[in-house]
Amino acid sequence: MEKLIRLGILSAIVENLTERTDFDPEKDGVLELFCGDGKLAQALADAGIKKYHGVSVSDDLIKKAKKNLKGYSRRFHQVDKIDEDVLKHKHEIIISAQGACPYDIIPSGQRLIVVTRGEESWGSCCLKLSSEFAKGAKTIQHGDLFLTIGVKA
Repeated sequence: MEKLIRLGILSAIVENLTERTDFDPEKDGVLELFCGDGKLAQALADAGIKKYHGVSVSDDLIKKAKKNLKGYSRRFHQVDKIDEDVLKHKHEIIISAQGACPYDIIPSGQRLIVVTRGEESWGSCCLKLSSEFAKGAKTIQHGDLFLTIGVKA
């Protein structure tokens, strides 16, 4: 079941990006914070999204991501922390898993896709997200995972 939920979220992210009229998969860049072992990067590559940059604080996960995506010109980097240096290059969309998005350093107006897990604390997480996103953000539910799409307030 967990695998199906994960695949549902990956599909929802890919669909959101490929169906946008304001996103060009050939030209626009995606930054994935906490990129894990590259599953989303693989799905984005398969969908034709050319510009991708994944960062993680875990060296082991970065090594797995690089191994898993050997044949693709994807970029993965291990960083000590997610800070302003990570955000210094322009990205059209920033994707952050499990709500670990460092909202305080992301500039206002930046387009975001944030994945959170709905647990007992989901109510407080929703309140937090609503204060971080500009009006018009939307949330899609897949099992106990939520995909919030919008612009940083």
